[in-house]
Amino acid sequence: MSTVVDPQNVAPEEAREIQKILDSVDLDAVAAEGQGRPFPDAYRHDLVIEGRGARHELHFWDSAVPPSLGPLIRLLSTRALRGPS
Repeated sequence: MSTVVDPQNVAPEEAREIQKILDSVDLDAVAAEGQGRPFPDAYRHDLVIEGRGARHELHFWDSAVPPSLGPLIRLLSTRALRGPS
C-alpha cells in the first residue's frame, strides 16, 4: 500500500491537517529513534517528507510508530486505501 501527497494536489483542509501534524513533530528526533523490530504480518512504514529546504526519510515497523506520527500514518493509510482522488 502506498500513497503520494503533494500539497498542491490535495484538498486544502487535508493539506492543513498534514502540515499541522508535521509542524508538531521533530523529524530529526524521530529519525534517530530507530526502526523497531519486525514481527509477522507487520507493516514497514517508509515516509519521505520534503519541504522547507529539507528531506527526511523515515523507516519504521508497526511496533515503533512514533506516537507523534500516529495521526499521519492513519491519514496516509486511509488515503492509500481510498485510492487516487
